[in-house]
Amino acid sequence: MKPSSDGYTHQVLAALRARSPIVLDVSPAIRRDLYRRYIDVSMRNGSLNLFGFAFVVFGVAYSAPLAPRVAVFCAVAAVMLLRVLLARRLGRLLEGHGARRPAVDDGVVQGSPLARAHDLCIVLSGLAWGVMPYALSGLVSTLQLYSLLYASVVYLGMLSVSFLSALPATVVMTAATALPLAAFLAMLGAPETLLLSAATIVFAVAHVVRISASHRTLIQALEAQARNAELVHELRGMQHALERENAALDDSLRDARDVATRDALTGAANRHRLRMVADALEAQVRARGERIGLCMIDADDFKAVNDAYGHAVGDQVLVGIADRLRARIRGADVIARYGGEEFVAVLRDSDRTRAAAVAEAMRAAVAASPLDTAVGALRVTISVGVCEWQSDDLFDNALERADRALYAAKHGGKNRVVVCDGGTQAASTSPAARGDPRDAALQRSWEASRYSARTVAERNSM
Repeated sequence: MKPSSDGYTHQVLAALRARSPIVLDVSPAIRRDLYRRYIDVSMRNGSLNLFGFAFVVFGVAYSAPLAPRVAVFCAVAAVMLLRVLLARRLGRLLEGHGARRPAVDDGVVQGSPLARAHDLCIVLSGLAWGVMPYALSGLVSTLQLYSLLYASVVYLGMLSVSFLSALPATVVMTAATALPLAAFLAMLGAPETLLLSAATIVFAVAHVVRISASHRTLIQALEAQARNAELVHELRGMQHALERENAALDDSLRDARDVATRDALTGAANRHRLRMVADALEAQVRARGERIGLCMIDADDFKAVNDAYGHAVGDQVLVGIADRLRARIRGADVIARYGGEEFVAVLRDSDRTRAAAVAEAMRAAVAASPLDTAVGALRVTISVGVCEWQSDDLFDNALERADRALYAAKHGGKNRVVVCDGGTQAASTSPAARGDPRDAALQRSWEASRYSARTVAERNSM
């Protein structure tokens, strides 16, 4: 809702009663902005004001004696210089300078003696133009005198426009300039000067009304700017909240994907993830002929571990096996828990030879040292069946061949790698396949650990 003219009149009168150069019936943020603009204009047009006064005194009124003109100019120059210095000081108080000199509230600044002195200088600078014809009357020609009056009226218009943000100050400065000029013209007594006196008053009133309308527009623009700033702040807050929610949702979706595609016990991929990988690789195998190695892996005598130590220890064994298998593959390869104690390794860019080498490295890593469990260190071995996924074959068929190779490794003595070559299986050079003494020692250690577990169980049951 726009304020009426009477509303602005009351605002100006209230500000004048409070000796404030700006209206007070606005928000603190807008009031601070108006006062900043008022101080900034005072600093910037001080030198222009002084230059215009010097032009009139030394240019237009050239025929007047030099001494009075110099005295008047020096007095006005002192007022202008003091006004600029005070305005600069007030601006620094409003802005602040770091932690040592924080910004001061505009209400405190306006009520300070410094601000009062500055406002007085503003009034005196306007009054100087109004009384200039009195000082030079009788010392200059009639044409020069009228030129002085015209210059004062021009200054009055420029002054009003400059201090658009400070409507009360504009009203006071306009009165300080226009009333002396109108009185001087009326004192001349001629009909023409009386008419000019009335015209000066009308001009001043009309100018104040026009400035009031412009001031109202400025207030509305500042209010709209403040509302826009609040809206932008709210939108940024909503954007940050939305980004946080999206991040949380991404984390939730990532966690959900992990839950849906990873085995909860071992952290390896589950069968669903294995199927997704196989479907994605099938096009690579068929279109580009990429060679994929498949390893079907099974923990040897795992049922005996569960029977001897319980399922909790069996779970620890599976976790240890999965960790050692993952340590022997690349980032592009996949280890998936296929079910129970069985795992599947999908090896990218790997033919039978490389797949067999990786399988042997995995077998050796598991057999190399005991696994830490709740009942102590347990030696565990694995058997591995290896095949190459052919470009003219399906994943399920290739996995079945790897499973047949695993079956051969199990029946061939366990703790070994068997590679499927077409429809036949050929045993690899695993220590167990060669009758390596280390395998016999491993078997003896396993039997001793089983006997020790049974002995502990029998004692606990007694």
